[in-house]
Amino acid sequence: MQIKYLSLLFFFLLAVSFNIYAQDATDKNKPPVNLNAAFEELKSKSTDYEDYEVIKKLRLNNFWKQVTDTLSVKESAYKTSQAEIKELKTKIMEMEIEMQKKDKQVADSQYLVDHLEVLGIPFNKNSY
Repeated sequence: MQIKYLSLLFFFLLAVSFNIYAQDATDKNKPPVNLNAAFEELKSKSTDYEDYEVIKKLRLNNFWKQVTDTLSVKESAYKTSQAEIKELKTKIMEMEIEMQKKDKQVADSQYLVDHLEVLGIPFNKNSY
């Protein structure tokens, strides 16, 4: 009976230790949040050889991938912003043209209100 409990306890402890190890491994493999943190991690995990820093190719490749991913995201956001700016400029130009047309219509209407035509000759209502 004791052997059964001891073996059950042994398997329980073994399962818990694998679970803890799996959680530690995933935390260590998480990429850093930003490029500065990634660069600092790259420097801290490198080794020294005389005046040189020795960096594993895998870490260097992972850092470069993170750099290119970050740049592509920023470039995509930049292109989206540029397209939006171009669209807004076009709308502003269309609104300015529309406003000029309306200003001309208002000026023409005001002219008709202020003037009176007699025999095809326009007279100002104040002077008539």
